[in-house]
Amino acid sequence: MASLGKIDEFDPKNTNIDHYLDRLEQYFVADEVEADSSTWHRRRAILISVIGGKAHDVLADLCSPASPSCKSYAELKAILKKHFARRDWLSPKDTVFTPSYKRKTAMFPNLPLNFSAWLLHATLAPICPRLYKIGLFVVFEAEPFKKGC
Repeated sequence: MASLGKIDEFDPKNTNIDHYLDRLEQYFVADEVEADSSTWHRRRAILISVIGGKAHDVLADLCSPASPSCKSYAELKAILKKHFARRDWLSPKDTVFTPSYKRKTAMFPNLPLNFSAWLLHATLAPICPRLYKIGLFVVFEAEPFKKGC
C-alpha cells in the first residue's frame, strides 16, 4: 500500500494535540488503515512511530510501568490528550485588555506577558511525567492535628 501523506512529529510547544490527532485520523482514512482490533494494532504502531522522540519519552513516562506498546490506540490517544491539553487557566480571558494583549504578543512574540503562568508552565510541564513515573505524585491522607498528648 502506498503512503498518501506524511505526518510530522508532534511538537507540544507549537502544535495543539487535538489538531495533531485529527490530522493523524485523516492520515488513517487516506491510507485506509483499519481500526485496531485484538490482534491488529497498526494505528497504535503508527502513532508511536510518528510522534517523535520527545513526545514518545513523555508518553512512556505517563504509561509507566507499562510500555506504550501495551496500551491500545484509544488509551494512548486519551493519555496524550489529557497531558498535552491546552490549559484554560494559563491563557488570558477575553476582557477589555485582550486586543492590547494580542497586539503586544504580535509585536513581541518572545516576551512572556504573563510571566508567572509562563514560568509555571515552562518549569513544571516538562517534569510532571517524570515525577509521576517515580511516584512523587502520591497523595497521603493526613490525620487531623490533635492538641495535647
